Amino acid sequence: MSKPGSITLNIDVEPLNPSPMPAGPEDVVLTGEVTGLLDCSLTDTITWNGLSGQGVPVQNGVSVNTDIDYLNGLTNLPLWDIEDNPYGIKVNLVRPAAGGSSKLPIYWDDSNVPGGNVNTMTGCVYPSTPTITGCHDWDDEDAIMFNSWWYYLTVGNFNFNLMVIRTPATPSSPFGPNPVCQGQSNVTYTVLPVQSATKYIWYLPDGTTDTTLTNSTTISFGPAAVSGQISVKGWNADCGYGMVSPVLNITVNPNPVPGIVGPITACQNSNSIFSVTSGLTNYAWSVSGGNIVGPNNASSLNVIWTTAGIQTIDVITTSFTCPNILTTKICWLTPNQYLLLLFPTIAHC
Repeated sequence: MSKPGSITLNIDVEPLNPSPMPAGPEDVVLTGEVTGLLDCSLTDTITWNGLSGQGVPVQNGVSVNTDIDYLNGLTNLPLWDIEDNPYGIKVNLVRPAAGGSSKLPIYWDDSNVPGGNVNTMTGCVYPSTPTITGCHDWDDEDAIMFNSWWYYLTVGNFNFNLMVIRTPATPSSPFGPNPVCQGQSNVTYTVLPVQSATKYIWYLPDGTTDTTLTNSTTISFGPAAVSGQISVKGWNADCGYGMVSPVLNITVNPNPVPGIVGPITACQNSNSIFSVTSGLTNYAWSVSGGNIVGPNNASSLNVIWTTAGIQTIDVITTSFTCPNILTTKICWLTPNQYLLLLFPTIAHC
């Protein structure tokens, strides 16, 4: 701007609307003062916080249009004892040359004057045909101040094709299954969509990272997995990385696959002892070809074999809230050996 004045910026936020603006609740109006120099060598700054008219951050990469209203030449004319000016005033623009009528609207606010009226929005342009008449009348108001003002307003529409550049917002804490179990796979964790993020960088419980294009990640917990944390941050090509989210602490419950310890061969009618990992939540034993002696819900089992051949020992174990695990062991049962004694027949005399 080449001279001092006031600026009104009407920012048209998506969805874009036809002029004049603002046209929707999402649009923004900014005002500010400009200093202006003849050679336009001075830059004035009007700050926008990046929020829409509804208070929502405008996303990274969004284009906006802008209308500019430039007001300069604001002049106030306060008159004391206005009744001494019976012929009124009229205002015409001399410079810069007006594109249309040179008449400037006059505004006033007589709300503090008894019986006064107000015209601060549309103003009044004096009519000139067939004769010049006024549109702001006053009575004999002795010792009272009347204030009128006028200005020159330039309206311009500039399609800046302005692109908003914004760092990804700070995500909320991720959410998903917790606790989990060792050996559990395809576990999905999600975060609420992060504004202005085109990628998500996840910090996983085992110390590795994962990059996704969506607001979720799927991971698996190995048989030796331990408890840890998961967090996430957003990224875009314009501003890089945002802040890291609060962490979600994930508890990994042990869920070992128990190996059955015991003999793989035995004799029919003999006794065998089998055992698995102790300290689990539940045990449920079953056998074929034999009878369980004592409880079948402990970490060890006592079996009396009754039937020869290939027999099985099964145990179903549970750890915390983890899924049941079935473990099976094969045992070869040898039949009992019998001794057959044959005696010759002897004749006695």
